[in-house]
Amino acid sequence: MARPRVVARPRRGVGHRSVTTVASGDRLLPDTRGRRPPPRRWLVRVGAGLVVLLALLPLVLGWVFADAVLAPEGQADRPLDGSVLATEDGSVVLPDEPDVRLAVVGLETADGYWQLTGGAREVDCPGGSGTCVERRATPVTGAGSSPAAGPARLDAAAWPDDPAVLGGSKVVLDGGLPAWVFPARAPASGTWVVYAHGRSASLAESMRFVDLLTAAGYPVLVTSHRGDGLAADPADGVGGFGTREWPDLDTAVASALDRGAEDVVLWGTSQGAALVARQLEAGEHADVVRAVVYDSPLLSLERTLELQAAKRGLPTDLLRSTSVDAALWWAGVRADFDADAAEHAERAGDWSRPTLVLHGAEDDQVPVSISRRIADVADPQLVQVEVLPGVGHVRGWNADPDGYAETVTTFLAQALGRG
Repeated sequence: MARPRVVARPRRGVGHRSVTTVASGDRLLPDTRGRRPPPRRWLVRVGAGLVVLLALLPLVLGWVFADAVLAPEGQADRPLDGSVLATEDGSVVLPDEPDVRLAVVGLETADGYWQLTGGAREVDCPGGSGTCVERRATPVTGAGSSPAAGPARLDAAAWPDDPAVLGGSKVVLDGGLPAWVFPARAPASGTWVVYAHGRSASLAESMRFVDLLTAAGYPVLVTSHRGDGLAADPADGVGGFGTREWPDLDTAVASALDRGAEDVVLWGTSQGAALVARQLEAGEHADVVRAVVYDSPLLSLERTLELQAAKRGLPTDLLRSTSVDAALWWAGVRADFDADAAEHAERAGDWSRPTLVLHGAEDDQVPVSISRRIADVADPQLVQVEVLPGVGHVRGWNADPDGYAETVTTFLAQALGRG
């Protein structure tokens, strides 16, 4: 077969260029060398690139989420970023925001600490700029019958960051762990409550629960743990959502025994619940634990990360779940993080101690689906799950102090044979 020959056929005239064609047999074919491929081929390439990007996106997002999984929690900032707009004798006017309507909530100002109680009354904001809320203010620390107008902070802990306010004292446990100890105010029980706080929370988080427990006759020990911004950071700088921090809770249990406890109840709030669950699985002193209380328990890291991914705007269930899977995989690769060890809710069928689980139905930090899963899996003769309507993250006591206290003290009396 004859080889095609290149034939130059010039075209004359203004605006015309010569066109090179390739002669093949009886046909003249245009020479496409150096020209762009047809539009359809570009679409294929763009589509293939998008597929690759979509495949890589969960891995990239997973790397970012893994940073959050592995970082020590530290302490959250607590600035006075709100304001008291007006005051009268024994009352304050505040902007209308979710926590301001809780039955009991703390108010920290530059001149003291107050508890807001009584009903929430809607009033016009000073200057007529919308609706505000008026609350009764009871001083806990500071002078005067009501705080001055100015910077303030609402505080769900409802008590200041000082154990002496409730008769407690500061101690340091083995390993340099700052802790608070509170004696019982009623005739003391031989059972102590050992409390593990939530992620980035201060020890003061416990105070609303300490108040009801000591009134019921239980001494309380509130412990810090490695990486929480109160105790020392872990040597390798890696956190573990309870999977690495739990030995410090075991140390706290040993300290309670040294201080006279015959046995203990473990109380875990939010991430503190994960420390409790791991201590029960692996702790040297797990055998002295009589009962367990969980509030807003972070007992499934996977479900919690998926909720947080949704809050950060990841648009689909598939992208959220694959990104979380990638985050846990990266955490395992980078720091030998054991993701399965953080899925305590799936093992609730193995729980062998009386357990009370309290969880707000409107929790936007730790999904209530975790506690509902516990209710599905656990033995209902041992595990009592209370889903609290209209309640947010660790706000059960604040929403209904009397009802919350009744639920807890009744459970403990029955679990410990004191009822």
